[in-house]
Amino acid sequence: MIKATTCQFREANISDISNTTYVKWVKSATIPSGETYRYVFSPPFQPEKPYLLFLHGFPESSYSWTNQIDYFIRHGYGVIAPDLLGTGGTDSPAELSAYRFRDMVSQINQLLDCEGVGQVIGVGHDFGTRMLSRIHTYSPERLSALAFVGMGYAAPGTDINEDIVYAINNATLASRGYTIFGYWLLTSKTDAASIIDPHLSSVYTLAFTENTNLFRDNFAQIGGFEAWLQQDRQAEIGGEYVSKVTQEQWVAIARAQGGLSGPLKWYQSMWRGINTRDEQENISRPGAIEKPTLLLLADRDAVGEPSMQLNSTVPHAQNLRLLGKLISNYTHFSEVC
Repeated sequence: MIKATTCQFREANISDISNTTYVKWVKSATIPSGETYRYVFSPPFQPEKPYLLFLHGFPESSYSWTNQIDYFIRHGYGVIAPDLLGTGGTDSPAELSAYRFRDMVSQINQLLDCEGVGQVIGVGHDFGTRMLSRIHTYSPERLSALAFVGMGYAAPGTDINEDIVYAINNATLASRGYTIFGYWLLTSKTDAASIIDPHLSSVYTLAFTENTNLFRDNFAQIGGFEAWLQQDRQAEIGGEYVSKVTQEQWVAIARAQGGLSGPLKWYQSMWRGINTRDEQENISRPGAIEKPTLLLLADRDAVGEPSMQLNSTVPHAQNLRLLGKLISNYTHFSEVC
């Protein structure tokens, strides 16, 4: 594929990620629609090797894929891992309308065009799975295969807004005894960043703790996340893949991007129905996934509850090659392993 000629490549600001293992592959480009993206890019060693497109979630950036970036580049694959809109070193528009999935999918397509990348294996986690789902909706020809990590497929017409969040919380409270989207009641507030940003260390220790009950009670439960932050509580982290250094790197990236105001706009835009009209139109679009599909779920995930993710994916992934491969002893942020 020929590279797009209307892209402007720039020197990437890497001051916040200078100590990472992947910094040498970081680039920055202004795409034709005007947004500047920071991203990891490495072409494959051999032409027959595919590209993998890694799409992160909240409260993250491309750094969350550091282990996968290193692994797949070392094994000769092409890798592209953007800081998605509002995160890391990528532009962070103030308007909530900028975080419309249809437009963000177009931007990812433009970024791929900038690098002359045609088809990719799409890999998404958390909000990245919804981005991957909408790439499949709007540009299925881009994908040779799909991998969903932690959260499943969102079929065309599957919206998430204020009413739906409340409905999901009510349903899971009735069926499981706890809510799974309680944190949305904080992250969707327009002043959420002013509440969250003074406690970034508290945020990241809770996000990446291995203590399932602590995560469920203080993140997934209604009121738990705000109470956790107000007390500036710190969860114990550590293990094979997450260390104090890892946690400090996440905090450094968040501080360099001016806090979590940009990433929080994903919640705030969805909550207010920025995508609702698009999803109403998407109902008529084909929803079946005919490409090879992988669904990786964490067995202790209180947010991406495995049975719910299976139910959202299995009916649509007609050629599912690997299904419901549970990552034992991990919670929601399983992509760090």
